[in-house]
Amino acid sequence: MSIVPRGRPPKVDHIREDFLEQIDAARRLVDAVVPLERINGAGGLHPKHVFRSIELAFMGVCASWEDFLEATMVRYLANAHTDSGHRPSLRLGSSQDIAHSYQLLSGKPDYDPENDYMTWTNPIAVTKLAKVFFIAGHPYAVPLTTANDSLKQAVKIRNRIAHGSELCKTQYHKAANTIRRLPEDEPLGQGHRAGALLREAAGPFFGAAIPAANITVFEAYMQLFERLARSIVP
Repeated sequence: MSIVPRGRPPKVDHIREDFLEQIDAARRLVDAVVPLERINGAGGLHPKHVFRSIELAFMGVCASWEDFLEATMVRYLANAHTDSGHRPSLRLGSSQDIAHSYQLLSGKPDYDPENDYMTWTNPIAVTKLAKVFFIAGHPYAVPLTTANDSLKQAVKIRNRIAHGSELCKTQYHKAANTIRRLPEDEPLGQGHRAGALLREAAGPFFGAAIPAANITVFEAYMQLFERLARSIVP
């Protein structure tokens, strides 16, 4: 029986570092525009433009998060290990390479990452996929399960930024009040937009210690994504 030679296992640490840099870039954008907000008619950016900049920064990090999940899983399945020596235990053995990983994860023998698409939006679905290929779904299952509610609300915020459908508006309304720990049908206020929510002070939805940290909802999410990235690629 012929043996197909395997190449060197792919690297994975740079995927984490690229994602963390995307988070820092989003922070820099927000830090740059917030002080420029026009107050009482004075020169500067109109508040709607400030809010829009915050929204786009948040939406970009959400997209990068899904890219991070995809890029790490296809590499771990191809037997990647971190620079610190961490390598998840595989249930069925490793793939031949990253292209083979895509075929296994998608269940499509002709999967082409340039033209085909896998969704990484639902943390529970990602966890279930990880459990098929990695023992106990490690390193995805525990962090994604723990952060499931926060990640679900992030998707609803992201969707509202990107779309104006009634479904997105309704889901966002509930998400905003969930984050605020208010009744789901509590009015958001006239002219409310996601950028305003992201600028609000983060409350106990993000953890008991968060209110004392005096950070915004935007920053609470940035810190959450950082923790998740470092947990998945330690």
